[in-house]
Amino acid sequence: MKRKFVILIVLYLALLCAPVIYGYAIAGNQPVFNGLAFNPIDGNSYLAKMRLGYQGEWKFTLSYSPEPGQGAYIFLYYIFLGHISRILNIPIILMYHIARIGGALCLALALILWIKKIIKNPAVQTAAGCLLLFGSGMGWLLLGFGVISTDMWVAEAYPFLSGLANPHFPLGLALLLWILHVYSLPSSWKRNTLLFDLTLVLSIVLPFAIVLIAMIIVSVEVWNWFTQRKFHLVKLTFTLIGGGAYLLYQFFSIQNDPMLSQWNLQNITKAPEIYDFLVSFSPSLVLAGVAVWRNRKASGFFSDNIPLIAWIAGGIILLYFPFDLQRRFLSGYFIPVVLIGFYLLDQLESRSQKKPAALVVGIVGASLITNLIVLAGTFTGLKSYDPHFFLTRDEAEAISWMDASAPYPEVVLSSPSLGSFIPARADLKVVYGHPYESIQAVVREEKITQFYTGAFAGADVKAWLREMNIHFVVFGPRELAIGSNPDLSFLIPVQQFGEVQIFRVADE
Repeated sequence: MKRKFVILIVLYLALLCAPVIYGYAIAGNQPVFNGLAFNPIDGNSYLAKMRLGYQGEWKFTLSYSPEPGQGAYIFLYYIFLGHISRILNIPIILMYHIARIGGALCLALALILWIKKIIKNPAVQTAAGCLLLFGSGMGWLLLGFGVISTDMWVAEAYPFLSGLANPHFPLGLALLLWILHVYSLPSSWKRNTLLFDLTLVLSIVLPFAIVLIAMIIVSVEVWNWFTQRKFHLVKLTFTLIGGGAYLLYQFFSIQNDPMLSQWNLQNITKAPEIYDFLVSFSPSLVLAGVAVWRNRKASGFFSDNIPLIAWIAGGIILLYFPFDLQRRFLSGYFIPVVLIGFYLLDQLESRSQKKPAALVVGIVGASLITNLIVLAGTFTGLKSYDPHFFLTRDEAEAISWMDASAPYPEVVLSSPSLGSFIPARADLKVVYGHPYESIQAVVREEKITQFYTGAFAGADVKAWLREMNIHFVVFGPRELAIGSNPDLSFLIPVQQFGEVQIFRVADE
């Protein structure tokens, strides 16, 4: 590998580590950094899944709801990481970041493979590497209109945000790129078996990417049939079965489990507005469109790049197809957009006497601003000890005490904010702590508010505590921010850590 790519990868990984290192550096003993610097609400849910594996479980059950549920063999990647954490005696949060940076390294290597495959000019290769590893769109233009654009928070669409967000996004995108690369090679039994294995792993790590893979490779085979009268049925079958079988298992397991089906009903990820989509993937999206139009009569262009073109065109169709999980199909979308866009710049570089250096610099520069804003916001949030990232020492000690004092799966009632942290740090369940993984999330969040404000009391409180099977009730600064008048008549004070009080629900 050329030195320039090694430098880019090292810088990429260093930037992905920097916010977490900074969070630990400024925390000291007070407050307590939870180890997550981007999208901590979802990050806490991934840590909770890893705790299941740490306990020796393989079935996923909802830690953010009090009901036990029958569970299913889904989210196996995080549960597997929990098992590895236990076997190697590594703290769960450390294992999480090892997997995150490892996945980001895999993604960087896969991106470089495709950059070399599509772009020939070394200077344009370097520019494409900078953009794919560090850039996004021009969503920063929408900030003045009060819009938080797609390229600021839909992490799975962009390599940089994917590596910043969690372990499964970057690894899933790397697998997707490797599958497309292997699929483009001449067919053999060894490669077909590898495709089966890779798509099976992808279905575990990033399930919705299987739909993207299916759409892309079917498009490739249709193109091959109409242009060359070739159709690789065996290769196509191995690839689709490898990922499709487990994807179908996940679908039917969720539909047939009363708890998981309710969770899935809340798991709605709608597509962004069209103007947001266009801005958040431009200027690369514009370049890609020009590249396709400019080469519309060049059959070799389509033959060489049909997987990427199908990804761009089919991705838009899937994104706006009427379906509750539209946004999931944005996974990795920035990648083909940049590769095809820079294919155009590669053409201009090779055919024009006037080098388009200024154009390349302008495109890359405009595409770095959004992530600079994201990083600045992340560091600002950490510096201000944002409670999404930090616990107080009292809260951390209270969670540890409850974890040691009650067997799993005892249920804790706390504020929604603290409820996000508890299953990530302890083998405990909560009434509410996540907008998707807490069943009847809106109702239960409102019920918690009513409890802490004293809006319902007496026998109603007692019946609700029993219905939710609550063992511990927490009352601290976060709960006080909701209300100061909860009915504690059915509760027994059992421990206090500074400003945080812990109560136990009285036995019948």
